[in-house]
Amino acid sequence: MEDLSEESPDLDAKICSIVEGGNELDDEGKKTQALAAYIQAWELLPEPKLGWKLLTGWIAGSLYNFYFDNGDFKNLSIGLKLHSLAEVPNGIPGH
Repeated sequence: MEDLSEESPDLDAKICSIVEGGNELDDEGKKTQALAAYIQAWELLPEPKLGWKLLTGWIAGSLYNFYFDNGDFKNLSIGLKLHSLAEVPNGIPGH
């Protein structure tokens, strides 16, 4: 997995800021804006999106927590799948 903070420090900082802002919005009960922030952060990740150390898992985990906390079990599986794939490089255990 690549480290975006080494490849593109400015983009890494921007994505981190967006996710942190999304977490704050979620804590404030501004659910629609929080979800928009998480999606914006995900969309800013360069391809392959699952290839970025830390950021991929953090964003996927934020989406998973958002859907779980809001009882959106239909979309919860999306966050869970992304988080699971982010934890395993290339989606293949042992690689």
